[in-house]
Amino acid sequence: MSTPITGIPEQCKFERCFYNLPSNRIVVLVQLNAPPTFFGRLYTRRLDEKVYYPIQAPDSALSIISAVNAQTSSEMYFATIRMKGSFGDWDAVYRVDLEDLTVQRAIDKNTVVLPEPFDDIAIVDLVNYYPESKMLHCRALLRQLSGGEIYYCLCSVDVGSRTVSILSRLATPFF
Repeated sequence: MSTPITGIPEQCKFERCFYNLPSNRIVVLVQLNAPPTFFGRLYTRRLDEKVYYPIQAPDSALSIISAVNAQTSSEMYFATIRMKGSFGDWDAVYRVDLEDLTVQRAIDKNTVVLPEPFDDIAIVDLVNYYPESKMLHCRALLRQLSGGEIYYCLCSVDVGSRTVSILSRLATPFF
């Protein structure tokens, strides 16, 4: 029998755990099992604290699907989908300041700059983030609306300019 962790609902399943050295914080990505949907949420505590606190999702209809931790700065990024029943559509990537726990929208479909000939994107997984270059690496589905063909790619995103570059086309989605 496991002991409940203070501050995290018991019906949660742990997905990933992060440690951010600059902020001295532990952050956990959990899946809140609330059928028919399963919402991803982030909880955090400082290393010397006993209780976890939620990092507030910008909207209760959003589910956090992936997160990355910066190793050399007090920040992390997370990707969300907007839930519609049991499914969801990619919403955005958000930045969390791990000192004051503020959340800001960093990238979404309306602000991202895509390479030609693509005009639609769905970020499905965050891979890593480099604060020195402000480069976020991710796996994404890219689509040309006029042609309808979908490409699964490893991409880099400059979070300052919000420009997407394709690093490699991937053979198949890794979900």
